[in-house]
Amino acid sequence: MNRSHLSKLVAFIVGCLCIYAAYQYNQSSLYQVSGSIYGTSYNITSSKYINDQLNLQIKNELNRIDLIASNYKKASELSALNEHTLSDPFTLSNDLKIILNKAIEINQLSPKYDITIGNKINQLGFGPATNVLKNIRTEYKSMQTKFSLSGNQLIKNENFLFDLSSIAKGYAVDQISKILDKNNHNNYLIDIGGELIVRGSKLGNSWVVGVQNPSSLINDAIFTIEHNDESHLSVATSGEYRNYYISKDEVISHTIDPVSGQSVQSESLSVTVKGNISCMEADAFATLFNLLEPYDGIALANSMDLAITYLMNDGTRLNSKKW
Repeated sequence: MNRSHLSKLVAFIVGCLCIYAAYQYNQSSLYQVSGSIYGTSYNITSSKYINDQLNLQIKNELNRIDLIASNYKKASELSALNEHTLSDPFTLSNDLKIILNKAIEINQLSPKYDITIGNKINQLGFGPATNVLKNIRTEYKSMQTKFSLSGNQLIKNENFLFDLSSIAKGYAVDQISKILDKNNHNNYLIDIGGELIVRGSKLGNSWVVGVQNPSSLINDAIFTIEHNDESHLSVATSGEYRNYYISKDEVISHTIDPVSGQSVQSESLSVTVKGNISCMEADAFATLFNLLEPYDGIALANSMDLAITYLMNDGTRLNSKKW
């Protein structure tokens, strides 16, 4: 074999080894993109490379939803709806229509889930303090009497503020999941402020999701959830253990009971929902079950065949049958 042929053979072998090494590296690597959105952070982990174009698509989608559902951005669709004239039809985007219809559906399960108490949330300091309505009715009124929705047309019957913080992050997770699916990503974990979807496996192993220990000030999982198949698993947790303050010896938490108008006081520290449901549903369900007394919540979850677990104040857990 002459020197030229030998050089070509060596180059071919080296090239093949490089390709094999790259393949092996990719098979044992995870790719992550992260950032800030909705006043919190997001992290997306995939076993397939997330290129710059896909990363930009993800960021654009997160920002697009922010300009639909944010009650902090004056230019958002939600802010425009909140400021809209009474009795005058407001034309909703398809996204906002989907979110509101799901909220109505969950409100039909229990009046405890109510997205029309934004004014009270803002008054207590868990929303934009600059947006507080004065001289409006404070007595309880059922959510669905406050507005009517037909197709994309919504009419407000009285002054109130929508607040979608209990459902919009979950909707955003769903939309990012659709983008990853469309781009043939089959193994990933999406986390936006604690609202999650996991799909497939983590390099052949289970994805492991940790649920925060409410008594710890650092990230410390008190229990974990594992998932390892092609289906989508949504996970959401709601609790009062971090988002609260003390006022005149009274604990003021971010979850408001729409009936009493007071911060929720519960026998549980948190409640976690998981299932092959949309993350929008898991997000809203977690808020609803956090508002319900634990045994009432378990009874409702069992009637829905839904997997939930309460972490009780004494450190024990109360599970639905499906958990």
